[in-house]
Amino acid sequence: MTARPRTRAAIVLGLLWLLAVGAACSEECTRSSQCGACQQCVRGSCSAIPGCGTDADGGADADDGAADADADVEPDTDGTTEDGIGPDGDADGDDDGSGADGDADDGGGDDGADVPVAVCPNGLCEEGESCETCTLDCGACPPRCGDGSCQPDYESCWDCAEDCPTCPPVCGNGECEAGETFEGCAADCAPPVDCGDGTCNPVTESCTSCWPDCGDCPSSCPNGLVEGTEECDDGNTVAGDGCEPGCTFTCHLGDPCDDTNPCTENFCDSSSHLCGARAGTDGVPCGTGDICTGFGTCLSGSCYSSTALDCNDDEPCTVDTCEVPEGCIHTERPEGSSCVDPFYCITGETCRRGLDLILRCRGDLGTSPCNDGNICTTDICDEDADSCSYETPIFREVECGGTTGGNTMGRPNEYRNLVCPDGTHTAGGADAIHQVTLASPGTLTVTFNAADTEPGATVYLLSDACLMSSCLARSTTSATATVAAGTYYIVVDTSAGGGPYDFNVSCP
Repeated sequence: MTARPRTRAAIVLGLLWLLAVGAACSEECTRSSQCGACQQCVRGSCSAIPGCGTDADGGADADDGAADADADVEPDTDGTTEDGIGPDGDADGDDDGSGADGDADDGGGDDGADVPVAVCPNGLCEEGESCETCTLDCGACPPRCGDGSCQPDYESCWDCAEDCPTCPPVCGNGECEAGETFEGCAADCAPPVDCGDGTCNPVTESCTSCWPDCGDCPSSCPNGLVEGTEECDDGNTVAGDGCEPGCTFTCHLGDPCDDTNPCTENFCDSSSHLCGARAGTDGVPCGTGDICTGFGTCLSGSCYSSTALDCNDDEPCTVDTCEVPEGCIHTERPEGSSCVDPFYCITGETCRRGLDLILRCRGDLGTSPCNDGNICTTDICDEDADSCSYETPIFREVECGGTTGGNTMGRPNEYRNLVCPDGTHTAGGADAIHQVTLASPGTLTVTFNAADTEPGATVYLLSDACLMSSCLARSTTSATATVAAGTYYIVVDTSAGGGPYDFNVSCP
């Protein structure tokens, strides 16, 4: 028995039932082919297809070998109507009177799913439909090259000439394209037909459209066209870009380009017509080559100079210069010139020659910057710290009846204008001071030993070491004064340069 077709009413009824019920499986889908037998994809979910797997009269097609419970009133293929309950009286096109399905079942249930029929449009993108066959159900296809439609947002003549065949003309690509002419693009387009016959046709030819017949046009610089005697024409008046404002190359091959760097080799680039440079030979002398400023040597295209010659001899009494080719020259300053030596504790230096006859900056001892002019302070100069400090002096003690000696060389002249009983004395030489303490009153006498004392030395007896008017007596040989018990001071004044002295003390 042949299969009976489903009625259109059954299909429409099934679609309406799908829209109303929307029975969904738990499985998500995008196409019906992703669902199981007798299912289709509806709104992203697999749903049962009405009528699929059941007879047209509503009986289940379980193919279990038992008779359907309802009577089959649908005409058979032979035009008769079954009015009795027979084996498998369903309408799936397999009733042949034997009760066996037409899908080669062996009497058991169906082992093949019925294929649903795709309907366009029905709002469902079903198996067998696509964006090309059913736009209403499956939507429009994305643009693709070869679909016959030029989509300007996605395609162009460059990447899809099949859909977009027309490109703007490009002069210089070897093709005379639409819109190009010999006059505008002689590189791609041939001259007019009559160009080259030796006659300039004023109607169809001109100096630009057919220069072989009509001659070159007068050059115009800049206009972007190389004309007449022009070497180049880049359409601008910028200098140094390879084409100068006068339409000549910036440089030519073989031109002596010079970047003023002695450590580079310069050349003119034949393609860009611009001067270029590359590193020259390492070790080549460069710079001034001056012994005073330092000799230069090329290395990797740069000039590196040695350190300039240092001619400072650290001697304040010379003027230091550097001359080429001699080098350092040291010229002596005049003797007696004021100078400054490196010592802090010596002032008043001048340029003088020593025993070695070399001119140096020298100062006298006792010219310390720490001299405060106060004889009652001991002036201390710290050479290391370049600083001064002051302390209460402690004079050298002399014993009664003893002999004391010393030397005033390098000593300052602190005791001046001493007021004594015989008058005021300048006492302008270097001096030294001692003290003696008497236990009882009597006569105090200080006597020079002439053999051991600088000629002209003077001894002063003072009752107060800090008071110039406290002079009790003076003498160049022996000074004597009547005194009470107490402490007294002995000042020895020599020449300005200082000298030796020696004396003895007689006490009561």
